[in-house]
Amino acid sequence: MKHQMRVFASFKINIYSPYFEHTLFYPTQPMAAPPGSALTPADVEELVRYAGQYHITIVPEQEAFGHLHQVLKYDLYQDLAETPHGQVLAPGQPGTLPLIKDWFRQIAQEFPSPFIHIGADETFDLGVGRTRTQVQAKGMGRSTWIFSSRFTMSWRPCIAACCFGEILAGPIRRLWPDCPRI
Repeated sequence: MKHQMRVFASFKINIYSPYFEHTLFYPTQPMAAPPGSALTPADVEELVRYAGQYHITIVPEQEAFGHLHQVLKYDLYQDLAETPHGQVLAPGQPGTLPLIKDWFRQIAQEFPSPFIHIGADETFDLGVGRTRTQVQAKGMGRSTWIFSSRFTMSWRPCIAACCFGEILAGPIRRLWPDCPRI
C-alpha cells in the first residue's frame, strides 16, 4: 500500500481507496476479518499518517451488502446471510444493520476522510433465500433501495444522502425501474 501511495503521489493523485471485504480487522467483530489476515487499527493509523506525508486522502471502501462470503461463511454470521453461508447480507434480518453500522462506525473513527465508499454491488443472491417473499412483493429495486437507504439515512449527517442517491440510485433505476427516487 505504501508503494502504491508513493506512485500515486508521483502522478499527483491525492486519493487512495483501499477495498475491504474481510481485510480490515474489527475488534468488536473479530471473525469478520480474523487476526493476522487484516489491517489492524494500528496499521490503519500508520497508513493514514504515511498517506498524509504525500497529501493523499484515504477513502476506504467496505463492502456492505454483497461480496461478503469470507464473512458470511462463518456460523456466527450465517443468520445474516441471504442463503446459508452465502455472499449477500439479507436485508431485514436482525443483526444485519447493527453489523454494518458497527463496521462503518469504526471506519469513520479510524479514517479521517470526509468520504467512505459503501460497497453495495453484486447482490445476485438477493431474493433467492430469506428475502424471497419481500423481493416478490416489493420488487428487486425497492428491496435493494430500502436496505441501502435504511443504512445510509441512519448515518445522516455523516453520509450525504444526495451523493448516495446520485451514486447508487441512478444505476439501480436503470436496472430496476421500480426503484423510488429521493
